[in-house]
Amino acid sequence: MLAQRFPTKDMTIICGSKAGAPIDVFARQMASKMEKALGKSVVVQNKTGGTQAESLSTLLSKPADGHTMATVSPTTISVLANTLRKQFKPEDFSWLVQVQAEPYAMVVRAESPFKDMKDLMAYAKANPGKIKFGGYGTGSSHHLAYLEMIELAGVSMGWVPFEGGAEALTQALGGHIDVSHTTPSLALGHVQAKRARVLGITDKERLEIMPDVATLREQGIDQVLYQWRGLVAKAGTPKTVQEKLIETIRSITRDPGFEAYMKSAQQQPGKFAGEEFYKYALQEFEIAKKRMTQLGMIK
Repeated sequence: MLAQRFPTKDMTIICGSKAGAPIDVFARQMASKMEKALGKSVVVQNKTGGTQAESLSTLLSKPADGHTMATVSPTTISVLANTLRKQFKPEDFSWLVQVQAEPYAMVVRAESPFKDMKDLMAYAKANPGKIKFGGYGTGSSHHLAYLEMIELAGVSMGWVPFEGGAEALTQALGGHIDVSHTTPSLALGHVQAKRARVLGITDKERLEIMPDVATLREQGIDQVLYQWRGLVAKAGTPKTVQEKLIETIRSITRDPGFEAYMKSAQQQPGKFAGEEFYKYALQEFEIAKKRMTQLGMIK
């Protein structure tokens, strides 16, 4: 009965990144389709403080009734294991649907002397610590992916944290850092405008939209990783409401308009929903915690 009445008021999706970031675009695409599916207004609120601390605390300050959701990503898992471990736990959330995934991309400005990852790594080996490599947050999924990458490559570079991948990319395009750790969807417009160059991606194979960009594996770095995006509600949300939200979100992923957005942004479908999504999040949480403990980031 409760699910039949839901939603009873307007809804909100809280996003922990700035407007224009890939996860913000995802949230707005989802909100637009959800409005049509559920018949209520769905607003996206950007809460960017504290590497998702503000977005997650905002969600948990609301009633556990399903009318407020938040975006999540591997960075959510990383900060839950690290900087936010004393504030939040994975079980504080009802894990709804992992909607999409895409590889990471290493991006430089068009004038950069680096043409690919081989160029970059050769320079980094000859000049330890000199390269400024920027991305989202300290302890974020981007940061952990970067740390794994330089470990695999056997090089030393300097990490520069920003509030989002878009800001890191902007700083790279402006010449303030050497390389940004971001995503293909965020870099694509700049590449097409010949302002940026992608040195490599962490996919298993090359992307249709960037056929000339080699994977990291092709360039001697055995790293395949994905930045996924999904939605959670507050723990304690009634099971019937969770099920209705999951059913609605999954139906949206089959909508032709949403499928067109996914294709244009080169997003791959996510795999998990409900309990399986929660189990996956816990598994990733333990992996992140172990890696950061090994790196001395948590004790």
